[in-house]
Amino acid sequence: MAKTALGDPFGEAARADDETRAQMRAKVAEEKKKPPRSKREAEADAKAGGIRWGPIIMLVLILFSSLAPFLGKVVDTLGFMGLSLFAIDHEARIMRFYEQHNPSKVKEVVGVVRKYKGKEKELYAKLEKKYGISP
Repeated sequence: MAKTALGDPFGEAARADDETRAQMRAKVAEEKKKPPRSKREAEADAKAGGIRWGPIIMLVLILFSSLAPFLGKVVDTLGFMGLSLFAIDHEARIMRFYEQHNPSKVKEVVGVVRKYKGKEKELYAKLEKKYGISP
């Protein structure tokens, strides 16, 4: 018989432990008596315990669609601050600007971009000062 606890003079806790152990032994013996499971049943049990990807994908889609406008504003703000997450095609940007605001300068875009290579902020500041609109 198991030792009794100091506060348990009648050994009730020890008897409960013995009963639990007996139940566990009976369960293991019962599992051994069962016929082996088929491969299909084992695969079904494995799938049932796996990750359910459907709800996760839906959650990502919902979150991304609600955060997309905010992320767009962040990227746009970073661009105005001179930081960029993507490579900027300065020549194309200046070309579009001149096409809209001074079509006669479109022919000079390549030379202007070459002249201000590495100093694009200065070029944009001059264009904004001259035309009143940021390129």
